[in-house]
Amino acid sequence: MAKDVYEKTVKFENSASLCETITSLNWNASSQSFHYISQLLGLPQYHYHTLLGLTVSVGGITESTVNFSSQSLLNYLKGIQDDSVALTQFGDTLLSIFRDNLHNDRVNIPFLKMLNLLLTNGCFEIFNTQENHQFCVDILDLCKELRKSKDVTKLNACIAIFCGLMQFQGEVRKKVLSQLLMLLCHYFPVVRRSTASQMYEMLLIHDDVVDPELLDDVLTLLSDTDWGNDLDTVRVHRNQLCDWFGICRPRVVAKNPVPGP
Repeated sequence: MAKDVYEKTVKFENSASLCETITSLNWNASSQSFHYISQLLGLPQYHYHTLLGLTVSVGGITESTVNFSSQSLLNYLKGIQDDSVALTQFGDTLLSIFRDNLHNDRVNIPFLKMLNLLLTNGCFEIFNTQENHQFCVDILDLCKELRKSKDVTKLNACIAIFCGLMQFQGEVRKKVLSQLLMLLCHYFPVVRRSTASQMYEMLLIHDDVVDPELLDDVLTLLSDTDWGNDLDTVRVHRNQLCDWFGICRPRVVAKNPVPGP
């Protein structure tokens, strides 16, 4: 695989330098290898599996691996920002990996971390020129499935993605906002607090989401409310936010009573 990378993506003066690079490179050193591994993303036959491998590395827990793989991936994406075809292909592959591993925690949690990195670094700005871009719509639909999880780590990662998707334009923004507002009344208090905190930070960047005259009130309510309080109390504040954002209040679904003996 390494030989294919160099033959097709790196120009060398002669075959001797090619062989020397392949044999001298320490493939176990993340500081050296990820720069070359990321170039496989430019080859269609390796695109999916390379990105799948990078997903686990970028969203992993080993600091050096995360740092070097993240930088290599960001550098690759920086190089295709003006190539809508290449960026669309990258987005399609991302979606394929997400769909294929939606219920595989070994991949979906690192994937969400990686996607958050890409959204935070504006890697999909070219998609922002089109309202309701399909990439955003599809990511939203897949994250809605994960919102049903009871895994707090996964839920926090989804919250970050929802906030990151607010950079996209169109009606999809309201759908993303609706998901965040529902999470403000999640069963777990820690999820409610995380949602409020991340929404606050998101609104500091995307302050056009709400009427400018209401922005201060929204920020104050998000920061001053004790989102760990009982759900009935929290729901009042959440519904006020729904009204300010112009989002329909979520309906409370009554649980079926447990049948008697």
